[in-house]
Amino acid sequence: MRLTLPFSRRRTRGFTLVEIVLVSGLSALLIGAAVMGYRAVLSRQRAMSDYGSVNLGSTVMGSMYGDSSSTQINCFMAPSAGRAMRADRLREVFWDDVESSSTIFLLPRAVQASSTTRPTTLSLPASTHGLTLDTPQAFRSYLLTVDAGYGIFKSFTGVPSVDDRNVSIFCLEPGDNTQPDTLNVRCIWEIDFVNVTGTDVANGTYGSVRRYYGNSLTAFTSGVGLSADGLYYDIFYRDELYGTGVEGFGPTFAYFEREVRNTGTGAAADEFRKAKDSPFYFIWWPDPATPKLKTGIGRTYSDVRSNYKSHYGQTSLFFVVPQYPSSR
Repeated sequence: MRLTLPFSRRRTRGFTLVEIVLVSGLSALLIGAAVMGYRAVLSRQRAMSDYGSVNLGSTVMGSMYGDSSSTQINCFMAPSAGRAMRADRLREVFWDDVESSSTIFLLPRAVQASSTTRPTTLSLPASTHGLTLDTPQAFRSYLLTVDAGYGIFKSFTGVPSVDDRNVSIFCLEPGDNTQPDTLNVRCIWEIDFVNVTGTDVANGTYGSVRRYYGNSLTAFTSGVGLSADGLYYDIFYRDELYGTGVEGFGPTFAYFEREVRNTGTGAAADEFRKAKDSPFYFIWWPDPATPKLKTGIGRTYSDVRSNYKSHYGQTSLFFVVPQYPSSR
């Protein structure tokens, strides 16, 4: 007996009106969200890439960039993602210099440096033993015997004065066997802030971090991913004139001596004599990714942190740098 199965037809019915309306509504929502997101990205991109001419004046242009014939520099406005990437790559170069140096000295100043304050070698007189240059203050005293131009560098205790936030970082190496009384200067890093008024873009503060060998901005070579126009980055903070105290950027560095030098008398210098082994520095660079130079936020500390509390929320470019050799 032959079994006959019932004939089954293929389903040919389309979408219902409810299904079409639901899918159309969801598609409209997704497209709308994508358009809004794209607009937000474009807006953010424009905000992160503002660019304009900043009037630094011929003196500053000459001392920083060796171009005293110009008064203007083209600069990105904060926040700038591209400048933040450049600063991060410069940080790698800075760490390489630190690791390759025998001694690091930081000296604060109120004005810009010049060709006379960027040596490539330093000769030690017979009466000066290299080990006596064991603090930034001792190094500054020695420099003053070399040239009066080094008078731009200021003495300090722990942190520089609020008016001396510009700083030169001397990365030193010992001379070879044929020059036992010579210190080679591997490079000098400089951090500067300049109050700017009357620019094409706005009033504000120009911040710059640069690496020199002698009086020239050293160019990138390979493996750094930056252009060959020199080892530096800069950023401009619009509508923020450089302030003081909690309203300013805060000290560019703090120096901590060895604990064994603590006098126990409660002197101001003792507050910074915290290092267990080797003396070290805290260093802060201006951050191009930060929209504002001033934090606007205060913190209260009863210890040494009160000297640099204004850095809260200001920058992610923070370093802990040892000084070589250790003070004794």
